[in-house]
Amino acid sequence: MSDIWSLGAVLYEMVALSPPFTARDMKGLYNKVIKGVYPKIPSQFSSDMSSMIASLLQVDPKKRPGCEQILQMPVFIAKYNENRPDEGEENLMEANALLGTIRVPRNLSLLTDRLPKANYETEKK
Repeated sequence: MSDIWSLGAVLYEMVALSPPFTARDMKGLYNKVIKGVYPKIPSQFSSDMSSMIASLLQVDPKKRPGCEQILQMPVFIAKYNENRPDEGEENLMEANALLGTIRVPRNLSLLTDRLPKANYETEKK
């Protein structure tokens, strides 16, 4: 679900040309992120795009959409079909099938040793 949130942050930055959350330090950034409040995207973008970004940037990971739900969002379907006018629905089905090929180990802790360590200090409570 953190990848879905990251997708929302990247998508936001692509349309707004600035990150959704900014602060002077990590603590300030952390506080903004956990509140989930960010500036609206520019008005030239649709309400569907705004809704998509809002759902991706949900603070509660359980409320974020999965990949299948994202592929069914109106803004995704519209842009996907716009870029492939001759094939439309057939390619959407192919994209869904492609997602099924992604494999993740059942025990994610196996990845811990392979991933880079954090470049920041975590705040202890």
